[in-house]
Amino acid sequence: MFVSAWQADENDINQWTEDQIKHDPNKQFIVAAENNDLATILSLIESAKQKGCEGEMEFKQLLLAKDQDGYTALHRAAYGGHIEVLQCLIKCGADVNNRTEDGWTPLHSAAFWNKLACVQLLISAGADLNALTNSRQTPLHLAVSNNQGPETLYLLMAQPGAPVYGVRNKLGDEVADIIKRNTPYGDICYAFSEPAVIC
Repeated sequence: MFVSAWQADENDINQWTEDQIKHDPNKQFIVAAENNDLATILSLIESAKQKGCEGEMEFKQLLLAKDQDGYTALHRAAYGGHIEVLQCLIKCGADVNNRTEDGWTPLHSAAFWNKLACVQLLISAGADLNALTNSRQTPLHLAVSNNQGPETLYLLMAQPGAPVYGVRNKLGDEVADIIKRNTPYGDICYAFSEPAVIC
């Protein structure tokens, strides 16, 4: 049985049996992305493309396939830090702003787990820095909330329009509030004199 490592607890475990995975290319694709199995990703893509028009639909389904929480292969590669798989999926046309049931984009996932190279790649591929989850968290909110290290935090804050001020999550916190309260990097907030403008 496959159990996702992503927030697995007894009430929210994404379980697929080996048999379910074996007989479903979409599940194989998602699991391969989480396991950094680029060879399987490429094999499934090639297999789909060889089927002509029908294969084009199958190929698109691979990129759009989601687990029961709405995570795509791109999300799983992003939170796992699997940069080569992430590059392949983006090159194949995976949507960098696809959302989970909770509104997380792949950038939210990479930012939360402090996967710096994945955050850089997703931003360069057009990921929305100001995307809000269902609880009104930006990727920057999540980067500072998990507090695993400053690298991702600094990268996100260096982006034009970084929402340090002006965007409050459901708890009423701006990114600056969380930085000042939870990290030793509070002084960096003073470099941002005006709230970011979110359109």
